[in-house]
Amino acid sequence: MRKRYFYDEQIPGAEFVDLADRPIRTREEYLAAMEACYNLKVVRHFPLKIMLESSSRCMLNCLMCPRDRMSRPKADMPFELFEKVIDEAAEGGLYHLSMHQHGEPLMNERLPEMIHAAKTRGVPVVNLTTNGVLLDETASRALIEVRLDTLVVSFDGVTRDAYALLRGVGKYYDRVRDNILRFAQLRKAYGVAKPFLRIHALRAPGVTDSEVEAFRAEWSSVADHVSVGEIASYGEGNEMFDHARGAAIARVPCRHLWQQLIVLCSGDVVPCCVDIDARAAVGNVYEESLASIWTGERIEHMRAMHLAGRADELPGCAECVDVYCRAY
Repeated sequence: MRKRYFYDEQIPGAEFVDLADRPIRTREEYLAAMEACYNLKVVRHFPLKIMLESSSRCMLNCLMCPRDRMSRPKADMPFELFEKVIDEAAEGGLYHLSMHQHGEPLMNERLPEMIHAAKTRGVPVVNLTTNGVLLDETASRALIEVRLDTLVVSFDGVTRDAYALLRGVGKYYDRVRDNILRFAQLRKAYGVAKPFLRIHALRAPGVTDSEVEAFRAEWSSVADHVSVGEIASYGEGNEMFDHARGAAIARVPCRHLWQQLIVLCSGDVVPCCVDIDARAAVGNVYEESLASIWTGERIEHMRAMHLAGRADELPGCAECVDVYCRAY
């Protein structure tokens, strides 16, 4: 595994020769290119990662989620829009495609078909994050059969009571638990290693260290990876985190601007995963190509403002205290 570099570190020349055009074939090359593009402020011919909002609808009302403030329509991504994006992305040499953003992706009934299309077109890594509520046997079999690479199930809270607190709906706890167990059993029955199964939980306030360790121990025999993270501010997010706004932090240019694009179900393109209403949209794929958006005037303006230390003059960026724009 190659060393991961921080924003102020010098990267050896051998790690970024022909970086703007070199094909990315392996995970190690992808991670190295992600770091190098950000550290050197290199804009490749096409983004290394694309996130697609397969659906902005959701059945939960999570305490830390900003969706209650979303003013744009909640909808599924039309399949025709997806095809337009994935055709260009595959031709552009996209390495990493994430099929989720502001919503529960499994609410889009054509999601397995989308994943299959992406894998058929040769996208090396396709991943999906779900809250697990709709991960029934039919959905589980479909995700295995279309060769999804990574499935992340957000089983937030750590305990039953904490799940109800964070999710705003406690009744799904047992369903999600059963869905995860069945998915693991089905994957074993298919005799395949993919999708790589990761269970991720946000630690709710009041949860003890011993409860976290019990959660890890319980699920480590089921999933390939178990992680527990702390709840953080979500940019324009829920009232739960209003106290974090305006916090004094040492800011650096946001790494998203040199690494990824996000295509919302409306076709709007944003660089930031916390821009729920596309206030900082840099284009729309119904009107222009992803490649032209990626190198266009609007995103170049954002990059210049961040490099000049003037990010707080941009919509959305002014309020953001996300980890991607913090100095460590």
